[in-house]
Amino acid sequence: MKYFSLLFVCFVLLGCASSNPTLGIAMFGQIDKNTYQTFEGTLTTETFVLFPLGSSLNDFDDMGLKIGRITLNGNVIKYRFQAEVHTGNWIFADTIRIKIDDKIYRLTDNSPIRQIHSDGYVLEVLTIDISPEILEEIKTSNAFSAELYKRVVNLNEKQLEELKQFML
Repeated sequence: MKYFSLLFVCFVLLGCASSNPTLGIAMFGQIDKNTYQTFEGTLTTETFVLFPLGSSLNDFDDMGLKIGRITLNGNVIKYRFQAEVHTGNWIFADTIRIKIDDKIYRLTDNSPIRQIHSDGYVLEVLTIDISPEILEEIKTSNAFSAELYKRVVNLNEKQLEELKQFML
């Protein structure tokens, strides 16, 4: 029960970490870190930008992707993908696809956050737990890419190494 309540708090904290548009996805490798004191100890949430918004000339460059890490007293509790859509129209996104080497995964959030921030500005946030299998595959991979809305984006070799360093 202790971990259930702690995971619920983590879900709320990490899920809402980017609900403020000013904390949106800016550039590869950007890290956002927050620390909280809980009854169980020190809880830390970190997000690492994988695929920023607006990094291409593609008309469908409205979705970005982060990976999040949650630790308690320095021990990793879980990793999550967080996909964000910043646009003027509802996309009703609930799925991303990732490719690790030659293996493709379809990842779904059954209850994404959807908010209107002003006339013409919509934010949708998908939060998807990373399974131990996917986590290990990323750590040993030679290639990582994602299909975000209607665009496919790839990490280069240097970026993949930076992702692996974040996951240590």
